[in-house]
Amino acid sequence: MARSWQETRADKARIDAASGRDVDRARAVAHARTQAYVVGFELSRLRGEAGLSQAEAAERSAPGDNPAAER
Repeated sequence: MARSWQETRADKARIDAASGRDVDRARAVAHARTQAYVVGFELSRLRGEAGLSQAEAAERSAPGDNPAAER
């Protein structure tokens, strides 16, 4: 007989707890990675519409816009 979704979720929760996995932290990390991907995709689309390469867009950015570039 097939297992219910509730049984499957309960088993996964027990496995995660037993292995010490922090599910909330893993969810937050996955969300941050997804958001970074979405923002990167959007920036790529906007650069393409403007006819700029990534390097050209970086050259045009104001010095204060990219703190990593000032290191």
